[in-house]
Amino acid sequence: MKIMKLLSIIIFLPLLFVRCNTEYEYKTAYVYETRFVHRGSGYYKLKILYNFEYQDTICKGSCKTPGTYRIYGRKLFREGDSVFIKFPVGKPEKSELANYMVKRKK
Repeated sequence: MKIMKLLSIIIFLPLLFVRCNTEYEYKTAYVYETRFVHRGSGYYKLKILYNFEYQDTICKGSCKTPGTYRIYGRKLFREGDSVFIKFPVGKPEKSELANYMVKRKK
């Protein structure tokens, strides 16, 4: 019993000192291409390819929509839409969508 308590303290004590707060930068990115990815049995996910500017360079990223859809012709995002992304400070290659709000191109 004492050995189990000692082991659990040794294992979980370092976790208290690990810093979990990651600072994020937020940017507006623009969708330049969308693709359907077949998930099986007639279901599809939409893969979004976007680009954004970071320190005078154009960075690219991609993500998939959270749900699967039965209708192949349904597109939640279109080329030219703007999306809101986040990435750890100084690491734009690890970008991801901050939320799925879309601003349509006029």
